[in-house]
Amino acid sequence: MVPVAFDNYQEMNNPIANLLLPGDKNWSHKFVANFSAELQLWDNLKFKTSYGVDLAFWGKDGYTPIYYLRNGQSQTFSSAYSEKRDGTVW
Repeated sequence: MVPVAFDNYQEMNNPIANLLLPGDKNWSHKFVANFSAELQLWDNLKFKTSYGVDLAFWGKDGYTPIYYLRNGQSQTFSSAYSEKRDGTVW
């Protein structure tokens, strides 16, 4: 008897089941501000200072459940993940 290799059948998966798999949930936050102060020292002399900041935070969260859609497209264990990045300009 010849062993049967399941890789040879080119099994198709259900496209609806593929769409129902959870994906990444992307998020982002941004804060931009400018501050300034001016001080009159003498009649013709002023001191002025200013500060500006641009803060950005972004990332993604998600999970992968156990599933089997077809040979080669399956997950045998569940996993969760979270990623955060940030950028600062001042």
